[in-house]
Amino acid sequence: MSAWTVDELVLAKASGVWAVRSASPTTYYVDTDAKLLLRRVGPGSSPGLADGRWALLLGVHALAH
Repeated sequence: MSAWTVDELVLAKASGVWAVRSASPTTYYVDTDAKLLLRRVGPGSSPGLADGRWALLLGVHALAH
């Protein structure tokens, strides 16, 4: 199984579960079909209370574009 890499994810058109990565070892997962968000804390990152649990994704807002 190979993963797709995209520069921009249009949530209104996307399907499936997507991993969002940055320079941080923590990964966020977005389930666009079920409208859920999951934070998987990476090594050296501070854990949060909701890590490892799917949460309802209420919305996404662009800060700048």
